[in-house]
Amino acid sequence: MTGEDKEIQAYKGPPFKLEKSIQKIHAGFVTQIAFIPGDDAHFVTVSADKTLKVHDTETYETVIEHAGLHSMGINDFVFTSEPNEIVTCSSDRTAKVWKINFETKKLDEVRTLTLSETDNLELKENVDKQLLGLLYEKSCSKTMTVSCNSEINVWKEDCNTPETTLRGHSNTVGKVINFGNSCIVSGDNDGRLFVWDVATGLAKRASTQFKHKISVCALTCNSKFVYSASGDGSMGHFEIVDGALKPVIKEFIKKNGTVLTMTASDEHLYVLYHDMSLEILKADDISKEVAKVGQLKNLGVAKGEIASIAHVSAKNELWVSDIKGFVHILDATTLAPVEDVELKTVYGHPAVSMASCNTEESSLIAVGDKNGYITVFDANTREQKFYTSLHKNKVTDLQFSPDGAHLFSVGFDKNTYLCNVSTPTSSRELPCKYIRFTS
Repeated sequence: MTGEDKEIQAYKGPPFKLEKSIQKIHAGFVTQIAFIPGDDAHFVTVSADKTLKVHDTETYETVIEHAGLHSMGINDFVFTSEPNEIVTCSSDRTAKVWKINFETKKLDEVRTLTLSETDNLELKENVDKQLLGLLYEKSCSKTMTVSCNSEINVWKEDCNTPETTLRGHSNTVGKVINFGNSCIVSGDNDGRLFVWDVATGLAKRASTQFKHKISVCALTCNSKFVYSASGDGSMGHFEIVDGALKPVIKEFIKKNGTVLTMTASDEHLYVLYHDMSLEILKADDISKEVAKVGQLKNLGVAKGEIASIAHVSAKNELWVSDIKGFVHILDATTLAPVEDVELKTVYGHPAVSMASCNTEESSLIAVGDKNGYITVFDANTREQKFYTSLHKNKVTDLQFSPDGAHLFSVGFDKNTYLCNVSTPTSSRELPCKYIRFTS
């Protein structure tokens, strides 16, 4: 056994009693130890000091020592199916294959396994890509590594770049959208953005600009583009090419405020900030402002503050809800009130989330409130179609299916529901073990 005390503890048994303690066998933490398969006479240790050592099992003497295997510390090693062949991985973001040569008493380097060209971008500052652990699958002769951000790289035999990279989030996923019913885009609290192939379940990150500095606080799309916003006031503008996000604008756009929520049409991007100001940007170039209104804090007779927004493309309207439980209708171009009418959530509970459905058959607006109720309006007639009381706490996010047949809801009560729009009473709860994101 070994550990961060730079020592090796040798136990003999059973019962396993301490036989010998070998101190300071390495200059750094001893990160891994194992017997050579089929050779009980030798065991191997690697260390954060970049050194691999082969030891005699009986005398504990160092038989082979090789320093500087990597440019940074060694985190793990595994043996392959070849006799005396070993793979090491390091914080320098590489894995290397070695042959232990007992005749020459040295290690012979076989090949170096590197990350893909995409993952090699910005490696100098990207700690996330450091390789922490290894696995070798003998049945298919594949080497696998896991990195700091939980990505798994898979190398085939005799290939120096990964055959596959399994990507995923390593922090809470706060925002998820459906893009054109062809893929899923997700953003997490680390600021990462991924595009998920719904057929294979594999995820791709953007070729550049793959993450905000801090959490993704808003995510939306239209038929052409995907828009993201972060807690640091930055906004991203992407298109999806070959199943991955490709930046439309080279750099993230920096805004003066933090985005609360966004919604988009094919012409405009509507942005609601935490200071209650509302801004319209051009959908094909979000650096260009179309219109803006100041703090919307005195809406209607109740003088409520704006809480969420939804766009109705068929009528060119922007519906906004407030913390007093009212829903207001604005012109989507000028942001002026369309008519002197105020709708209200069921029982007048404060609104916290909204979603719109724009199909040829109907236009619907769903409003989630603080008490767990969802009120659904017909955008054409302004009438309340139905309401649900599925959640026990505030409804944090809502999404209609592309055909408008179903409404998906996520609550602060950690429950998720799928509501059938035509027969709301047939709604069903989705078990948490099947949910891949939280909001």
